[in-house]
Amino acid sequence: MVLAVMLALTAWFGWFARDIKVDSSVENLLPSGDPDRVFYEAAAKQYGDEEVTLVGIFADDIFTPGTLAKIRTLSDRVAAIDGVHEVLSLATVKAAMLDDFGLCTGRVMRDVPKTAEEAAALRARVLSEPLYVGNVVLAHGRAPGMAVVYDAMSEDEFM
Repeated sequence: MVLAVMLALTAWFGWFARDIKVDSSVENLLPSGDPDRVFYEAAAKQYGDEEVTLVGIFADDIFTPGTLAKIRTLSDRVAAIDGVHEVLSLATVKAAMLDDFGLCTGRVMRDVPKTAEEAAALRARVLSEPLYVGNVVLAHGRAPGMAVVYDAMSEDEFM
């Protein structure tokens, strides 16, 4: 008898449980007007999606060969994680540049600078572009950003 009641209750609750949905949106976790929600909404507006994680990296001067090598390594390692669609950082951001042969496209930092002079040239190129300043690096050159964009997930995959 007890077993029959337990089975009936389980079936009844299970019937209604099939309609339960998980809302993992950060937007609904924060009260309107909260400073963190305002920041979140600004970031979502700028990057167009909440499937993005912003990573801040801080150094006295990011434009040194050693620090740039670490940014490249970190970007490559994060990009290799299953479920990551793209990494936008100083090491991966694309550019169109004019050279002696015409217009060429590719990464802003094709190779990690090996000398202080090469790093200084990269600094000048990056900081002269308004598109990069505020998006992949701050104007003072001490904090590059990294945006990690994830693959889209269906509701079933999330569960």
